Amino acid sequence: MRIFLIIPAAFLVYFLVGPGSCGSDEMQESGREEAELYRTRDSIRNEFTADELTQQHVRAFEEKAKQILVDFSDYFNIYSDTSYDKTFRDHSLQMIFELFLSDSSTLNLLPPGQGTEEGLRLTAFFDSGIVFQNHYHRFIFDSIRISDSLQRTDSLRYSGNLVFSQQTDSFIAPDSVAVFYSDRKAEIIVAKVMRPFGSDTLQVWRVFLGDIH
Repeated sequence: MRIFLIIPAAFLVYFLVGPGSCGSDEMQESGREEAELYRTRDSIRNEFTADELTQQHVRAFEEKAKQILVDFSDYFNIYSDTSYDKTFRDHSLQMIFELFLSDSSTLNLLPPGQGTEEGLRLTAFFDSGIVFQNHYHRFIFDSIRISDSLQRTDSLRYSGNLVFSQQTDSFIAPDSVAVFYSDRKAEIIVAKVMRPFGSDTLQVWRVFLGDIH
């Protein structure tokens, strides 16, 4: 008889305590996850909107700058290759402009005799058609390193420099390629710019390319 009393008691405890306890645990877990999400969001917000960059952030932006320089060569190679669809090429050009802080950044990247010694502004470099006047060009950037670490220049900007080796392949004919090698320097800039952040618009730090010579 004793065992039959224990079993109903166990079920009574389950219905009175078990489900309620489980639901409470789930609510607490959900609350913890939501709180963690808010903490993470606030941490990201604080890092990217901070008044000053830490040395850790400076190093991270310098590494990112190396990558966007490579991205620039990749986008350029798509844009300059007329075998690609025009829509695809136009999109790559748009991506190029987004890598630079200003449309007035100066580029000097073409082989000797195919550009100007002082270079051209970013818009003129592409609008003038100089990329296509002689040959189809392909850029390969390597040996990229920081020559001047990012330093603060004003309340909204840090600037530094990369140096790298540039290989330019000029396709003077379908089966003939002229190869040129150059040492280049690229200005890198970390600046505060307005960007949407959820329902807000905040000033956040972003890294860009500047003049390249």
